[in-house]
Amino acid sequence: MKRNDDYPQSDEAVDPDEFPRFQPDQCIRITARVYNPLDNSTTTVNNVLVKTTAPVSCINGSLSLSSSDDCSNNEGMTEWRGQNDAGEERAYWLQRTIRQAIYGKVRQGIVLNRRSLNGEVIWEITNKLCAVKEMSWNYIERHRGSLAEDPIKEVSAMQYLKENDASRSAESIMSSEHVIMPLDLLSDERYLYSVMPYCDGGELFDRLEQHEKFTEPEARYWFRQILCGIDFLHRNGICHRDISLENLLVHENSSLIIDLGMCLRLPSNRRLISPQGTCGKWHYMSPEIALNRVFDGYAVDLWSAGVILFLMLTGIPPWERPLLADERFRYMTAGYLAPILSEWAQQSPNLEVSPEAMDLLQKMLWFQPKERLSLRQVRAHPWILQEDVSIPIASVSSQQQPWA
Repeated sequence: MKRNDDYPQSDEAVDPDEFPRFQPDQCIRITARVYNPLDNSTTTVNNVLVKTTAPVSCINGSLSLSSSDDCSNNEGMTEWRGQNDAGEERAYWLQRTIRQAIYGKVRQGIVLNRRSLNGEVIWEITNKLCAVKEMSWNYIERHRGSLAEDPIKEVSAMQYLKENDASRSAESIMSSEHVIMPLDLLSDERYLYSVMPYCDGGELFDRLEQHEKFTEPEARYWFRQILCGIDFLHRNGICHRDISLENLLVHENSSLIIDLGMCLRLPSNRRLISPQGTCGKWHYMSPEIALNRVFDGYAVDLWSAGVILFLMLTGIPPWERPLLADERFRYMTAGYLAPILSEWAQQSPNLEVSPEAMDLLQKMLWFQPKERLSLRQVRAHPWILQEDVSIPIASVSSQQQPWA
């Protein structure tokens, strides 16, 4: 008898549904005057993204976009002297590169607010940071389809989520649902821009590395949030397929699921999904994805969550690859997870895991997806319901003034 109370009844598999075609807002990348409220000064800066719906009056009479990735280089920038016809209240000043991405880079940005000074539009610096994923249209056109990560699918999914919950702000959804949400999805002739709130705590992976492992109350704190984020995605018909510690950002001691580049839109009725290729990170990948078989979109995300919980409680991955040739994988997913962990604890007391946690891990990490717990069952497990929760102390940012 199957243990998963939410597994599809039919073995017939279908292709995932398509997301609605995404429609990014048009923007221009300009030099602009910005106002610093701290010292009541104005200065001219470049690499400012402004949403627009109509031609913009330029100092040279023509619209030219930035060809430079160097924030200190004004070459190729459009200096803006007119009004924004769209009346947009917000702009983004691109700063340093945070990290490289498959289709471009992620840059730190500063949110600017529209301000009128002597009849001229300038932009006021705020204390709000953002993260801007800047993706090259040329690179997307050349490589989309040959890589597992799809930037068009990612922005389509984010726009779909945003429109499904249009009554709430991105910040409100993030704080309650634990999934990153876009402030804006923008495009010009060269780049596709995904503008996100800035997360100040880095990856949850880095937090775990600093501590080697979490205590069970700490792991419970983070894991409840991860389950909440998965629930939000699944309620909106999205399977992530790449949930990992590296795809969980921390902001004000709240974890947020990011990176929907491998996500799928779940079939409109509860069905299995036909093989879609092997993708994701090997440590977190379910066996049915590793073997490119028919799969349940709900179950593969819960599998990844189970691996995350294992890593948080032990500090080490359960196996190298989710294949039967891997001995630890073969035994753990066949029902011997608790004996193996108990043996580890005898050799190293630091690896001791409670019986309740081992029970939950085993029930999330059976080889057969029908035997694994559903999300509802995981959230009702006694280990999850324990009141012993340790909330981490918020780290104090050393960056008091992001524009300093």
